[in-house]
Amino acid sequence: MAAANAPIAMREALTLTSLGIAPQFVTFTHVTMESEKYICVRETSPQNSVVIVDMAMPAQPLRRPITADSALMNPNTRILALKDHLSVPVQAGQTPPLLQYFGTLLTRGKLNAYESLELSRLVVNQNKKNLLENWLAEDKLECSEELGDLVKTVDNDLALKIYIKARATPKVVAAFAERREFDKILIYSKQVGYTPDYLFLLQTILPQIPGTTQDHLQIFNIEAKTKIKSHQMPEQVVFWKWITPKLLGLVTQTSVYHWSIEGDSEPAKMFDRTANLANNQIINYRCDPSEKWLVLIGIAPGAPERPQLVKGNMQLFSVDQQRSQALEAHAASFASFKVVGNENPSTLICFASKTTNAGQITSKLHVIELGAQPGKPGFSKKQADLFFPPDFQDDFPVAMQISQKYGLIYVITKLGLLFVYDLETAAAVYRNRISPDPIFLTAESSASGGFYAINRRGQVLHATVNDATIVPFVSSQLNNLELAVNLAKRANLPGAENLVVQRFQELFAQTKYKEAAELAAESPQGLLRTPETVAKFQGAVNFALMMSQMEGGCPVDYNTITDLFLQRNMIREATAFLLDVLKPNLPEHAFLQTKVLEINLVTYPNVADAILANGMNRLRLLTQFLEHLVSEGSQDVHVHNALGKIIIDSNNNPEHFLTTNPFYDSRVVGKYCEKRDPTLAVVAYRRGQCDDELINVTNKNSLFKLQARYVVERMDGDLWDKVLQPENEYRRQLIDQVVSTALPESKSPEQVSAAVKAFMTADLPHELIELLEKIVLQNSAFSGNFNLQNLLILTAIKADPSRVMDYVNRLDNFDGPAVGEVAVEAQLVMDYVNRLDNFDGPAVGEVAVEAQLFEEAFAIFKKFNLNVQAVNVLLDNIRSIERAEEFAFRVEEDAVWSQVAKAQLREGLVSEAIESFIRADDATHFLDVIRAAEEANVYDDLVKYLLMVRQKAREPKVDGELIFAYAKIDRLSDIEEFILMPNVANLQNVGDRLYDEELYEAAKIIYAFISNWAKLAVTLVKLKQFQGAVDAARKANSAKTWKEVCFACVDAEEFRLAQICGLNIIVQVDDLEEAGQLHLVKPYMVAVQSNNVSAVNEALNELYVEEEDYERLRESVDMHDNFDQIGLAQKLEKHELLEMRRIAAYIYKKAGRWKQSIALSKKDNMYKDCMETCSQSGDRELSEDLLVYFIEQNMYAQLLPLALPAPPGMGGPPPPMGMPGMPPMGGMGMPPMGPGPMPAYGMPPMGSY
Repeated sequence: MAAANAPIAMREALTLTSLGIAPQFVTFTHVTMESEKYICVRETSPQNSVVIVDMAMPAQPLRRPITADSALMNPNTRILALKDHLSVPVQAGQTPPLLQYFGTLLTRGKLNAYESLELSRLVVNQNKKNLLENWLAEDKLECSEELGDLVKTVDNDLALKIYIKARATPKVVAAFAERREFDKILIYSKQVGYTPDYLFLLQTILPQIPGTTQDHLQIFNIEAKTKIKSHQMPEQVVFWKWITPKLLGLVTQTSVYHWSIEGDSEPAKMFDRTANLANNQIINYRCDPSEKWLVLIGIAPGAPERPQLVKGNMQLFSVDQQRSQALEAHAASFASFKVVGNENPSTLICFASKTTNAGQITSKLHVIELGAQPGKPGFSKKQADLFFPPDFQDDFPVAMQISQKYGLIYVITKLGLLFVYDLETAAAVYRNRISPDPIFLTAESSASGGFYAINRRGQVLHATVNDATIVPFVSSQLNNLELAVNLAKRANLPGAENLVVQRFQELFAQTKYKEAAELAAESPQGLLRTPETVAKFQGAVNFALMMSQMEGGCPVDYNTITDLFLQRNMIREATAFLLDVLKPNLPEHAFLQTKVLEINLVTYPNVADAILANGMNRLRLLTQFLEHLVSEGSQDVHVHNALGKIIIDSNNNPEHFLTTNPFYDSRVVGKYCEKRDPTLAVVAYRRGQCDDELINVTNKNSLFKLQARYVVERMDGDLWDKVLQPENEYRRQLIDQVVSTALPESKSPEQVSAAVKAFMTADLPHELIELLEKIVLQNSAFSGNFNLQNLLILTAIKADPSRVMDYVNRLDNFDGPAVGEVAVEAQLVMDYVNRLDNFDGPAVGEVAVEAQLFEEAFAIFKKFNLNVQAVNVLLDNIRSIERAEEFAFRVEEDAVWSQVAKAQLREGLVSEAIESFIRADDATHFLDVIRAAEEANVYDDLVKYLLMVRQKAREPKVDGELIFAYAKIDRLSDIEEFILMPNVANLQNVGDRLYDEELYEAAKIIYAFISNWAKLAVTLVKLKQFQGAVDAARKANSAKTWKEVCFACVDAEEFRLAQICGLNIIVQVDDLEEAGQLHLVKPYMVAVQSNNVSAVNEALNELYVEEEDYERLRESVDMHDNFDQIGLAQKLEKHELLEMRRIAAYIYKKAGRWKQSIALSKKDNMYKDCMETCSQSGDRELSEDLLVYFIEQNMYAQLLPLALPAPPGMGGPPPPMGMPGMPPMGGMGMPPMGPGPMPAYGMPPMGSY
């Protein structure tokens, strides 16, 4: 089916990841969506924050740095509820030396399991989990199950990482279960080959021991930036939800509570959880519109025979009966449905379940009426099957939404299936998969009649009914004509026009006027609301009248016909009918006479007004009648208005009626009271929140006290703005009453907060301070109130900060009285700080800093022992290091001294800074301290600091700087002692630095310790210790070192030592060669050449080549073969002397490179050398190639030697084609060769050339 023709349209509203939300935060525990207006996402890294997505402006999310375990946006308004899980701190019993012990271990390597556990216990007690994260990242801790259990008390995510590293598989599975990540349980279990123990799994997610955990609940108004209320729950809240815009549902491990955001009430317990929900993960909680029925839904691991199919459990609770019923269901929702013949809507519970029984899976949808109304038509129970495809047998419902607009039930499953059913008949309408990714959250979209769904990919999907296609789809595809007509009537949809007209004609022809009237009244798009239809029913009325007047009595019940007209709002027809049938004025028609009076009184109130106009007190004649209507349950506003007027005129306890009756119209009754008793008018207007009317009547009658109380109780910003406008001539009177009466009488901090905000918005600083002093400083109920003390101090700071300290700082020649007034005002904040002790010190102090009230900020921080913030004010704002140092001496806190030290360092007070760092025991800024100390040349102080740092950290930089500092202050013995102890200094670098800085004595110690003889030698030279330098050079055995020492000795006229160095230099051939003085040692090299040393051979050969002494070169090549022969040959073959080139050919021949030798000889026309080389090679092919060469060059004279007997391996084969045959051995006049060996053709002896 094409998507365009589908009855349900799907679209992607937005993607959470496109808003910068990481995929790991798109989970059930991080995302909430309480309505179609807002999505709330809780992020926990890299920093904790809450992201609020307004669906009206999804591209502009609001991100706030908030730490919480859960966050819920109110369904209607910008009110945020936060839940933070707290653990009761464990008493720390460890001592600082133990911390020092662990610090030492951490610098040495990794802790064992016991050490890791004990150190982590200390860190957890101090709430410094960031240290644990760092140590785990650096692999400093050995992970164990016990360590995971400990860390779990402060951070579930970190504990899960530890469990995984420790391979504590059962705890990993339990952690996934607590995080509601059941899909990860199966994946992890499969990876590690583990079968989950579901009994253990349930045990691990049982509630913690009472008294060890609690949840801090807070509700904030984001727009007003105020806290509405807060509460500390004595037990952990495992699930919570906005069940109405004013009511939060709180689910603990054992009970369910309701918490209203109005007033100062605490959460009220509603019921205890039933046994079937024990060890369940709660996924939803709902109430019906009347708040009389509540349903709690949870899921649990499946049965052992099918663990993948999650169980669903439900608890249905009746508030009136105070009874619960346990059912099996995965998803449920309430709905209102009006049954024909019953003017009051019925409350329905719809729930979907998927269960197994004897291996068979049963999936059902149930629709049941709750609290059936006695004597009224009820809703018949409906049931339908949920048909899951074969691939979705382990899928299960996770959510249900009901569209009141269309009368449809939406059932959404975890794997993304959508089932659509009709609410009235439970008939299946549609099924399709709407998401390939698992869906974990849905929310009703009342505006569109659809719903929103969020999947694990972060897609926010919006499902709506396709108005143009759903009716044709049901009628043609499902062939359900009755359902198609009902859908069209119910939602005023097109597509069923012919069906509706046809059905109407059938009902009218069958004289089923009631059903026909219902169809006409509900016809889609007013199809049957035409004059023709009215004419048809008029004809039916006349016919009924004639029938009723026939002898034998009326064949129908007058009351039924009357109800039929009234249900369809056909008042005139009903009145005409009753007036005709009641003409006989029979006693049995008394109730019908009452009904016609009631109809006209309720529908046309001008009738009652006419009665009043004709005779004021005649309205009392209707008292009995009106009270009778009220006793029968009438909620008609006109009935109650009339009754109220009677009670007011009779003065029959009118205040009780006006405050307790919920059905009268406050404006009508209030207006009626204005001229009779304005105070009663105020009561009526207050009940209906008729702001304008109440303000007018109280202004007119000078009832400012009542006006002040009302405005304070309303807590409405717009109302406050209206009454505090400068144009309001009664503003001063109202303010006086608010200050003197209304607020001191109030018991609600929220009311006071709203009033203060209004005064600040209206720019009334002096009146505001007067107000706050009245309620906080005069022993009222709020004298110790935390929030109000905050407000008082913040108001004093913000009301007019320029008047507090500015005059005193800027004026020198001023008027005494004026300065006195300024001084008084400048002391306001200090006065409050001194008199109050229950305000938010950190927050107020920061505001004071922002307002540049630095002395006040310092006093605030000091009062609350926030010593670090206090000293920062002295340093950063007041800029007095002397006062900061004095303060640090007084409080003696490491963190305070650390701040003072950093400030001193910035100001160049290096010695003082070092002393402060030592007092702070702070080793974290050693790089800055080292740099500053070197610039200031205060190495004595630096030594003290570095010795302290070494106790905390093992850093090469620290140890190296300590050695350097010792050297700078000439503490050489300390250097010797230090390097003998364990250290991590880079001694080579330190020694080089000391040498560069001309600290030669210290450098000598370092080089001697690390056996760097070369550096030691040059260092001793610098110290004029030449004998020691020669000894060190001997150990170094480096030509460069010998040279440096030699030159130094010569400069110092130490010629004996210089000679020793020179003798060690000349044996270095490479050095002499580089110096160009190799010939100086030629006799020495000739004398030692018999040792056949490569370097000597190559050096002499090089000399012979330079001298062009080819005879001695030939002799050297023949007698000493340990040299690079090919390299020499390649060099010689390009020499300009022939004899040198012959030596090259000779070297090639000796190396067996026959072809290269012959080619070189051919090039120089040394044919005898060619033939000798060919003869010695014993290679027939070379001989033939040479023979061919001679023939081609017509060099027949050179052929004779080739006629001689061939060397071994060269006899037998015929001559090459085209060449004359060789004469027989001994031919050509040559005697045959004897059996002796052929004389070798060698080169002539040296000197024969």
